[in-house]
Amino acid sequence: LDAARADARWTARDRADKETLANRNIVSQSVADQAKSTAENRASMVAVAEAQLEVAKKNLADADVRAPFDGVVGERLANQGESLPIDGRILTLLDTSHVEVAAQMPAADVVRLKIGQAATVTLEGFGDREFTGRITRISPTTQAGSRSIPVFVEITDRHEALRGGLFATGSVAVAEKAHALAVPAAALRKDDQGDFVLTIEGDVLVRKPVGTVRTWSRGELVEVKGLDPGVTVVSAPLPGLRAGQPVKIVETR
Repeated sequence: LDAARADARWTARDRADKETLANRNIVSQSVADQAKSTAENRASMVAVAEAQLEVAKKNLADADVRAPFDGVVGERLANQGESLPIDGRILTLLDTSHVEVAAQMPAADVVRLKIGQAATVTLEGFGDREFTGRITRISPTTQAGSRSIPVFVEITDRHEALRGGLFATGSVAVAEKAHALAVPAAALRKDDQGDFVLTIEGDVLVRKPVGTVRTWSRGELVEVKGLDPGVTVVSAPLPGLRAGQPVKIVETR
């Protein structure tokens, strides 16, 4: 392009000189016309070179692949030197700063969920570690064939080792109550006198009458009244146990 511009400037000056000389009848008009034609040709070559430069710039920009966000490569779809079609995919990029869990919830449970509710999630490979999150989206429609509704939970305490595609389980707190006492549903017993639990006081089983308030966690926990905080309750459904029986707590490993 620089050479074409320099040539165009020289031919433009030569054209002006030839036209001046032609006006003074020092050179013929045909010489001036030839200088004019040459100058116009060199000017058009500058325009062609400029267009070629723009095409080259665009091709260079198209060859420069830049990620729209910071992340990690999830999958490489093309090899170096490989020819790709227009809109051909090179790789998939994962945004590890934003991890979302997609869960399928029964329609009966979704009515108790709302955007922003806190959730706890456990992921395969992380043992019993619980990650905190919050509900960010609830699908307005059910999943075809399952009648379940997709619910999306964003993990808020991120970990650099989190990866897409992990299996997850979680829970959502749909209600909270301060100073409530709850026992496993299996610990609740019933006789002709009503509901009760067996507690351990000293080395003896003691019958403690309780009143039930409500169930929690899909019936796994029962909120009760009539117990003191911190009391040891027999949670296993062992039918042979009776109040007054001596017991001994043995630590297992």
